[in-house]
Amino acid sequence: MTRSRIRKTPLLLAIAVVVAATALIPGPVAAGTDSAKVTVVHAVPDLTVDVYANKALLLEDFDPGTITDPVSLAPATYNIEVTPADSSTVVLAASVPVDAETDAAAVAHLDEAGNPTLGLFANNIKSIERNRARVTVRHTAAAPEVAVRFQRSGRRWQYLTKDIMNGEQAKRGFRARTYNFDVVLAGTKDRVLGPVTLALEPGTHYFVYAWGSASDGSLALNLSTRDLPVR
Repeated sequence: MTRSRIRKTPLLLAIAVVVAATALIPGPVAAGTDSAKVTVVHAVPDLTVDVYANKALLLEDFDPGTITDPVSLAPATYNIEVTPADSSTVVLAASVPVDAETDAAAVAHLDEAGNPTLGLFANNIKSIERNRARVTVRHTAAAPEVAVRFQRSGRRWQYLTKDIMNGEQAKRGFRARTYNFDVVLAGTKDRVLGPVTLALEPGTHYFVYAWGSASDGSLALNLSTRDLPVR
């Protein structure tokens, strides 16, 4: 199991917005051009936004819980404005340079105290053995340190990670089978999410997001997948 912490910067939301807008009105990336590949995750409850690029409305009513497909972006600088849905009040404006050869998830989420924050998780897209899958768990919820467990039916629970904090991710390779997963408070067996059952397909990377807030009972799990090269 490996664990890492996300990078945070105020420009990440603008990058996420660019990606989401491009996903809605895709344009071709020239053959042979290095491009960034970004997935956008909206994990801030009760915050729906509209997005403008160069004063044009590109994304309307972007809802919490949405995960976009990976989008390829040509390297460029994008001028972005973000407003609450159906409002003209600009809450974020930035001129954003997007670099080539990035593969990441841009996530707007809550920190442990429940305040909106932004982060960027690097996506592991390395090849994997033909009969295996990879699972990455990302803690993006307003919740304390937790542990993530897995179990094959009828067998004992094991730990994917015993201690993952808000803003961190942990990953592990698995034989491609069906497993149960749950989330418990670190150092205890007090379950806060799950169990959920995942039938892991070979050559697939599963990205699992714990998001929402423990204080208001809105904790939830969200999932996206990527196909990986096999060897």
